[in-house]
Amino acid sequence: MKTAALAPALALVALGGCEQSPTPDNATATPAPAATPAAQDYYAKRIDALDAKQRSAVLFRAIKDAGGECESVTGSETHAAVEGLPAWTAHCAAGTTVRALDWVVVLQPGGVMRIVRPGAL
Repeated sequence: MKTAALAPALALVALGGCEQSPTPDNATATPAPAATPAAQDYYAKRIDALDAKQRSAVLFRAIKDAGGECESVTGSETHAAVEGLPAWTAHCAAGTTVRALDWVVVLQPGGVMRIVRPGAL
C-alpha cells in the first residue's frame, strides 16, 4: 500500500531535474539576476504590512533559520536602513537556555534575511 503511494511521488522527483539544460564544460553558468529595487521594496512592504504577531513570526523564523538565539520574539520595530537595505529590530525573550537578545534582521536582495547583533553594525 505504501509503495503505491510512493510511486507517483518518486516519479515527480525524478522529473524534477528534467527541465535543467546541461552546461557545456567550456561555458560558465549564468548567475541569477540580482533583485531589482522594486522587488526589494515589494518584500519590505509585505513585511511592514503584517500585523505585529505575523511580523514577529517572520522575524523569529529568520533568526532561528540563521542559527540565532531566540526563545520567542516579543516585539519588533522598523530599524534604520543597513547599507541601504530595509531592516527591523526583533526583541527576543529570555528562555531557560537563552538570554534576552535583540537582533537586527536585514532584508537582502531576493527576499533573503540576514541577522546581525545591533552592536555589530
